[in-house]
Amino acid sequence: LQGKQIMPRTEEGKAFWEAGRLMHVAIPMAGTCVHVIVVYGFTHAHACPEQRIQNEALLEEAFRWAAEVGNVPCFVTGDFNTTIAKSVVLQSALKHTGYSDLALLSDPDPQPTCYQKESSRGTRIDHILANTAATMMTTSFEQVADTGIPTHVPLACVFEADLAKLEG
Repeated sequence: LQGKQIMPRTEEGKAFWEAGRLMHVAIPMAGTCVHVIVVYGFTHAHACPEQRIQNEALLEEAFRWAAEVGNVPCFVTGDFNTTIAKSVVLQSALKHTGYSDLALLSDPDPQPTCYQKESSRGTRIDHILANTAATMMTTSFEQVADTGIPTHVPLACVFEADLAKLEG
């Protein structure tokens, strides 16, 4: 499996890419191309209004990139540093543009993904969102426990590229 990085076209996109906050990879497979847009949100965007403003601009750019790829499988994923409830952009993507929160595939009440301290109750700020084409090819989603990675619980989804083929 070999992907190709897609470089940003806008100045804002280039700034986010250069800061290590946004990346787009296209992966050709099974007669289609799967797009993965990776986001690293601004720290404490769910709690700090100044950070939230920057984070919303970052998320807007991520979904702008996603819209540019058209009706092909696209996953927008990463440490968004915000909950869905605290982001107008994420709520809009889920309600109006056909994106799904893959965590809901396995649990109607998804568990937290980030624990600042071992004693904290955690927040769910890490996400895998998928457009309709990507959701249709997704066969499972899980939080990967006991990895030894501090603070964040990794997320994983399995998809079958054959399910994304369009024929006819």
